[in-house]
Amino acid sequence: MKVLVVNLLRLGDVISMASALKALRLQTEQSAGAANEPTEIHLLVNRGVESVQEILPGIDRVHIFERNRLQSSLVDANRPMFEAYDVLEDLVESLSQEKFDAIYNFTHNRLSGWLTGLIPATKKVGLAMDGTGGVSFGSAWFRHLNQQVDFEEEQSFHHSDVFFAAAGGLALQRERRFQEAHILDGVLRETPAGQRRALEVLKETGFDPAQGGALIALQISTSDIKKEWGDEKYRELVLHLVASHPGHRVLILGAPNEAMRIRDFVESFDNHGRVKEQIHAAIVSLPTVVSLLEVCHLVITGDTSIKHIGSASSATVFEIAAGSADPFRTGPWKHGDFVIASREACRPCGHSEKCHRETHACSDTLPAVEVARLVEALLSGRDELARRAARVSAFDIYQVDRSEGMAQLNSMNSRSHNELAMDRDVALSVERSARRLVLESRDGRWDRMTMGTETRLAFSALLSKFPTTSKVDLRHLLGGGETYLRHAEGLVRSLRIQLDRVKESIQDPKRVHELVSSVAVMRSRLGKNPWTMFAIEPLMSVLEDDRSAPFTRYRRLADTIADLENRIEMALKLIRGIDAELMTEDSKELR
Repeated sequence: MKVLVVNLLRLGDVISMASALKALRLQTEQSAGAANEPTEIHLLVNRGVESVQEILPGIDRVHIFERNRLQSSLVDANRPMFEAYDVLEDLVESLSQEKFDAIYNFTHNRLSGWLTGLIPATKKVGLAMDGTGGVSFGSAWFRHLNQQVDFEEEQSFHHSDVFFAAAGGLALQRERRFQEAHILDGVLRETPAGQRRALEVLKETGFDPAQGGALIALQISTSDIKKEWGDEKYRELVLHLVASHPGHRVLILGAPNEAMRIRDFVESFDNHGRVKEQIHAAIVSLPTVVSLLEVCHLVITGDTSIKHIGSASSATVFEIAAGSADPFRTGPWKHGDFVIASREACRPCGHSEKCHRETHACSDTLPAVEVARLVEALLSGRDELARRAARVSAFDIYQVDRSEGMAQLNSMNSRSHNELAMDRDVALSVERSARRLVLESRDGRWDRMTMGTETRLAFSALLSKFPTTSKVDLRHLLGGGETYLRHAEGLVRSLRIQLDRVKESIQDPKRVHELVSSVAVMRSRLGKNPWTMFAIEPLMSVLEDDRSAPFTRYRRLADTIADLENRIEMALKLIRGIDAELMTEDSKELR
């Protein structure tokens, strides 16, 4: 079986799909093994990113997309008029000759969608566009990725988890839950050359674990100035860290093209005596970074490729999110990683947008002294960090939780602890669990016989998100949620009945107007409660579509109602199951 994986984004985005690649390899090998066929996985990436093959296991061949050449030829008057067309045609022809059985598009933009549509394959997963502009997704997870653009941050699934699920990763995770090795282990690989160079770097630092210090990796640069915290703040952070323990060693990581900036940063400590001995520049390759991070205790970084390598390593990631960095969708994804982020209303901004503020507010509101105290607390132990984080009110602090099998950011210093906020947070947690199971069910990868296991996972995720909330309070909130969802179930059912009546007269403007009015009323009612707010976006999309033909609007509304029915049904099942788990835990504690 031959598979093409398409990712026409930056290095960090390619690395973030490492877990999906592992799941795809395992799924493909299972299918090919049953058919007694060899397995081949090809990767299509932009020029300049091809070196990622060294650290991604299971890639048999890399194809190059000449993005820069195509773009420059389109604007350079001295280049042949059809150069870009010829280059693209040659690429499509060469890929077509490979005769791929399946294509997975992990880019999700129009360029990759058109390209995926041009390459023949029996199965296409991810955005694909045909010659008429028709769109297909091949998976409920990618269709959902297209929809969650409009979601609030905390409602969104992490992009790496969407890719992982679309590649069958969640199903494999369920199958292997009793195995010692986790499916997310070993998603990146070390190379002999990278290991040798990493040992040389470690020797240069003079790091001695016997002294009790920590080996800390620091990535000060990002691909976008908006995402940067600033060298001066990093300098202040480093001074605090090395002063707190003589055994600490700090590696300032950088690629060869960043060497001058990294060396200037390290040399700025020349007048700080002993401190200089604890700070070292590490201008290294990708394979060396992979090996280095396996022995580091902590990785402090912005939104960079190093962050994603760190999430695939044993080191704890501490992301400083600024600018367009979106920790909920593209942040660190390993259980136990951390993120700090400004509470500025404009964050996160769009990738292509310039900062409209007079100062870099989302960076300035993350003071170096406070960040240093958090890092020092983390190095002292997670309990100490939890105590320190609870006292911080100037910015948000999150911890990654994978209790349920997907990354979820739990706040360590919630801005509000009143009942209304709690109700919203519990509702969101249950809704995410229900949505995950519905999407898996649509892709045919969820067995209802595992509902007990899924309920237990949702229960664990809820306890992890609300560790200080009593089980009695949680049961009270869940009981209220069940009442609201039962009410929503009745409203959706009444709309289903009305829809069935309109079916034979869908061309009648009066009947259609009545139906749309009912949708507007139901949206208004469901939008008033946190347990049913998930219905707002799909119902709004139906209301806003006043240009489509009546039958198209009818089909869209029918699909929306079916989706809401499934999500409400799944949420009610989870609530009943979680409530039973809480009752069991309560009875154990009473004994």
